[in-house]
Amino acid sequence: MHLYDCRFDVFVPQATSGQIADVLASRFSQRLDHAPSESEVKSWRNSLGAFAEAVADGRADNSWIVLEYQLPLASTRIDCMLLGADAKLHSNAVLVELKQWDACVRTSIPETVRVGVADLLHPSAQVRNYREYLQDTHSAFSEGAAFLHSCAFLHNLHHAKASGFFDSAYAGLLEDSPIFSADDVDELSEFVSGRIDAGAKPALVDAVLNGRYLPSRKLLDSVADAIAGHEPWHLLDEQQLVFNRIMADIEYARTTHQDRVIVVKGGPGTGKSVIAVQVVGAAARKGYSVAHATGSKAFTTNLRGIVGKHSLFTYFNQFSRAERGSIDLIVCDEAHRLRETSASFYGRGSGRPQVDEVIEAGKVCVFLLDEHQSVRSNEVGSVNLITEHAIKAKRDLASYDLDTQFRCAGSESYVRWVEYLLGISKNRSMAWRTQNEYDVRVFSDVRDMEAALQSLRTNGATARMVAGFCWPWSDPLDNGALVRDVQIGDWARPWNRKPRDMWHRKGSAESPRNHPYTKWANTEQGFGEIGCIYSAQGFEFDYVGVIFGGDLAWDPLLRRWRANLRNSDDAGFKRGLDEETATEKLKQVYRVLSTRGMKGTFFYFCDQASEAHVRHEASV
Repeated sequence: MHLYDCRFDVFVPQATSGQIADVLASRFSQRLDHAPSESEVKSWRNSLGAFAEAVADGRADNSWIVLEYQLPLASTRIDCMLLGADAKLHSNAVLVELKQWDACVRTSIPETVRVGVADLLHPSAQVRNYREYLQDTHSAFSEGAAFLHSCAFLHNLHHAKASGFFDSAYAGLLEDSPIFSADDVDELSEFVSGRIDAGAKPALVDAVLNGRYLPSRKLLDSVADAIAGHEPWHLLDEQQLVFNRIMADIEYARTTHQDRVIVVKGGPGTGKSVIAVQVVGAAARKGYSVAHATGSKAFTTNLRGIVGKHSLFTYFNQFSRAERGSIDLIVCDEAHRLRETSASFYGRGSGRPQVDEVIEAGKVCVFLLDEHQSVRSNEVGSVNLITEHAIKAKRDLASYDLDTQFRCAGSESYVRWVEYLLGISKNRSMAWRTQNEYDVRVFSDVRDMEAALQSLRTNGATARMVAGFCWPWSDPLDNGALVRDVQIGDWARPWNRKPRDMWHRKGSAESPRNHPYTKWANTEQGFGEIGCIYSAQGFEFDYVGVIFGGDLAWDPLLRRWRANLRNSDDAGFKRGLDEETATEKLKQVYRVLSTRGMKGTFFYFCDQASEAHVRHEASV
């Protein structure tokens, strides 16, 4: 998706007159279902006008300009892309990051500058990351249809205040992706025209605007590469900033003995787990002592099964006996699942708050969380809780928000629609539908949903079915067969296989590589088994079929969702909950289940009123 494209000589008068801002604002509202911010419109008017004046010397007239180009399978948009060919007729694309910044100072964090009071990525690092991401994901560039180049233009920056951006610490960045200031317009024009002065071939424009996107790198498929050092994911914007901050803070804490807590908040698909795994791998390779912790048996078991390093991947309750500051880095993924105390959930521990045990054990403690994914009453992790305990422990504190959406085909619109649908948010968005960003289907027969998912699997997609915890979860039969607990009419399927150490007739626990949770998420047999919130949280697949059980249903008279705990078979969840609290928790359960799909989510509702409501809201 992009907001604008045309020949450069057509763009110039629109940009220099300021008209381009109104054009972009109108298209933004049409395609994204909400108006752009005033600051964004101001940026379009000022930055694009300045850029057009800087480059409008006639040499770029036949090139093609694309504005606000959305990166494949992500919600991030590139400010400006120019398409053309050089003097040797080699096709090129030039990415331009536009900034209104007029000064900065160098920071101790790699590739980061301080603008005002905020630490932000150096513009050269930001646009370089966009270029590398595009190179890796878009067929026009991965298959050699064009060469990619990148630069930044800071039209309010003058040499007198430019030293921060051009500090020697950023020399490598500037060589890769140069910055041009208001005093460097001739150099900017030369940089651009040297790559696109022969104009754009129609085939190149078509390849870029209509090319194929390569499959995104799923978390579990790339964990081993991340730990081994191949860094399979290109981190963008806040993701890269958080990564750089963590790596810098580990060394700072070691040398100054000033420990730090970093809180990273983000919704589904914003890359929390990607940051966690990539930074753990990078820190471990540098020789730091590292621990990756979660409160999820399914997620941690999968990580252990894939990587095989049990000491690296652990649980929140494992730090009660650790010596103070004995671990250089502790990364708590899904920190919303922190418990009040380790003892309260596992029957052992110090009895102290679990968050305190983690903070005391680590020199640098990173908590990545989505407060809306806490689904059990004993899960207490929140930004306020972590902040309060970090201050009490006299730790330096930093916090970040992640906004870029990578799951759900990079569709922020679909995630907003799910939250609106469930009454979590009042901001309705249908751009996912009008722009064909994401595949949503509602089925009246669960067998039809299963068949549609199976058809997609036949064509190479990954798919799973998940459901609310509305049926019992039985031990396997004596012959090893699974009980088909999930029954809807004459259709029945089993839950994912229960781990042996959870059977009533307990046996020894399976190894992570052969664990039922690992097999459900990673092997063919997983499709025939239904996952619940505890097996699905943290994972992603191309397509997910969500079965809304009878625990949460739409009340057409009251026009709201209501919990019915009589239909829940999750004893640990419903213990002590009233209807109102249960309703809010179950909304979060189905929010998580409905955002596991990378390309599409299919729905089946046991309740007809719920189905009718969702069909209406989805217009399907």
